[in-house]
Amino acid sequence: MSEATKSSNKQNVIDNLKSKLLNDVFGQDEAVNKVTDKLLIYYNGLGDEGKPIGSFIFTGPTGVGKTELAKSLAKNLDMNLIRFDMSEYTSEHSLSTLIGGAAGLVGYDSGGLLTNAVLKNPKSILLFDEIEKADKKVLNIFLQILDYGILTSTKGAKISFRESIIIFTSNIGAISSKKRTIGFSSEIYFEKDSLISEYLSPELRARINTHIDFNPLNNKMSKLIAKKYLNEIVFKLRKKNISIEFSEEIVNYISELSKDGLGARNIHNLIESNIKVLISQKLMNRELKEFDEVFIGLVQNYFMLVIKERKMNYTDYEFLTAEEAYDFARSNIGTIVTRSQSGIGFVIKHSS
Repeated sequence: MSEATKSSNKQNVIDNLKSKLLNDVFGQDEAVNKVTDKLLIYYNGLGDEGKPIGSFIFTGPTGVGKTELAKSLAKNLDMNLIRFDMSEYTSEHSLSTLIGGAAGLVGYDSGGLLTNAVLKNPKSILLFDEIEKADKKVLNIFLQILDYGILTSTKGAKISFRESIIIFTSNIGAISSKKRTIGFSSEIYFEKDSLISEYLSPELRARINTHIDFNPLNNKMSKLIAKKYLNEIVFKLRKKNISIEFSEEIVNYISELSKDGLGARNIHNLIESNIKVLISQKLMNRELKEFDEVFIGLVQNYFMLVIKERKMNYTDYEFLTAEEAYDFARSNIGTIVTRSQSGIGFVIKHSS
């Protein structure tokens, strides 16, 4: 294979990855671009030898896609995602939980959560949430990891992080903004770097490749996230041979209700506690069954579910993955599976 072909293939991999990440995380195009730029450097052999593939710190309000981007990255790169809640490591004694206890202490032989996880899965995305809450001595272990791609456990083992991607998250800018006068967003963003400096040492900040500040959710982003979660319901019910449609009013309503600073998490919770519960009750009572067509709308801010029976019709019955489509076809004799005209997903059609 020629160098030009290899280069083209690598570019295609990055372009496809970028497209998939943008489909999973809405309104954070700059964040996606910065992450894929770092991977582009690595895939072309220009990364820092002897160090992790990349290291990032994601900052911004809660529920804007920081963790979601890490999850999507792991899924699309076929890497393990290993998450650590750093609010659990607020004392220097918690360091032993990560890398193992000192010789002679209880649990010494069992090692640490971090060292054991990377030994088992070297090709991992390591997500350290709310990094600012960790004790300073806990943070010091990252200096060795980021500098040399190696961490020496308390048992003397050399653990390699050179096939890992390391992501730290923090919402310290968002926390600060709640304590200050509302409306001065430029001042809040101006102060964010100095706030990070209060929590993270200059040595650690200098070793992190890229700082990515996530955008707060706006109305357009909230609607896209709401539609994403609602579409997940559509595809789950499709496996049960049930068709469902949501009114545009519901998308607008959920988007408005989600404006409380919790971002995508609140959108998910609103859909869970209202729409999913409503559908689940109908399924449990067998009011909603196979081949029903469902419409969910709003009446005076109350969710309304309407069911009407329909005839079996598989034309343009779309599934996201081939596995889902073939599972459906195997349980429904006389159907065939074809790729959709758009090239995204698969279509079930009746063979007659």
